[in-house]
Amino acid sequence: MCFGQSRGFRPSGWDVAIIFNLSLIPETAMVVDVLNHYGTPYVVFPVFWDLAAAIPRTEARRLSRLFPAGSSRRSALRRLSVASAEFGGGRSPGRGARPFVLPSLNLMRRIVDGALAICPNSQAEMVHLGSYLGLSPDERWVVVRNGIWSGDFPEAVSWERRRGEVLCVGGLSPRKNSWTLVRAAKESGVPLRMIGTNPSSLDSYGRRVLSAAGGNTRLEAPRSHQEILDLLSTTKAHVQVGFVETPGLATLEAVGAGAAAVVARTPVVVEYLPDGVLDVDPNSIRSIAAGLVASLTTPPPDDLAERIRAQYDWSSVLRPLGRILGLLP
Repeated sequence: MCFGQSRGFRPSGWDVAIIFNLSLIPETAMVVDVLNHYGTPYVVFPVFWDLAAAIPRTEARRLSRLFPAGSSRRSALRRLSVASAEFGGGRSPGRGARPFVLPSLNLMRRIVDGALAICPNSQAEMVHLGSYLGLSPDERWVVVRNGIWSGDFPEAVSWERRRGEVLCVGGLSPRKNSWTLVRAAKESGVPLRMIGTNPSSLDSYGRRVLSAAGGNTRLEAPRSHQEILDLLSTTKAHVQVGFVETPGLATLEAVGAGAAAVVARTPVVVEYLPDGVLDVDPNSIRSIAAGLVASLTTPPPDDLAERIRAQYDWSSVLRPLGRILGLLP
């Protein structure tokens, strides 16, 4: 059985449970307590990065302007103790935002200590989490990478015949560095199409991003997965420049679909995509702008899409998990 942070469940008779997100404390700890009560072994996918240390102070100061001057939340955000949903699981900055409390090290260590296996999605995350918790990864720590279904891709259009625009798939958020991205697009003049946010229901951060954008940036509501694959197979480039970005579906599918990719020069991205992409400094508007311009004139290597689809297909990346669960030799 695989689940996130469910409540009221009875894992009686389960062979094993898989839980996600070590950042959500105490929710994950509550789930683990139930599993331990029933004697159910569990595997942890941490999905963890120390966001408070990763988000630049300049971004915190920018976000603090969303709160009234002199307010405790504005002061707290300058110290990175308040954040949006993608910082600490609370609401977006604005009314009702909850304090961002760093996960309890003791609770996190207890969850890790009791796990059948710990499965970070990269070597970089494994090293980072081990350092954060003060633990030395042992044989239970096994990297299980993000993946894609290579059979879902439509036939790709040749790069020369693709639309001369850059897609960004995903919502607006501080972690995704949306404000810096739209400023870079404005400076470069490159057509930027951001899919994943309904323009009619922006939060405070989203409105600030929109106010910083130029006329060449367009916000669009979320699309179905198949529609996204169709778009990625017919556009020249995709961009994702988050401060702690990991190659999730959007970036991996963009590269697998034959698009050029502008990515943040962060440890996990470099590990997944060491060559064939345009890596930029996520803190620099000028660097991102240069990457956007280059993405419309620099096609990816001929074999890159095929290599990515083979290397990161779920049938390949899930083999380590299959061995942990005794399903594969």
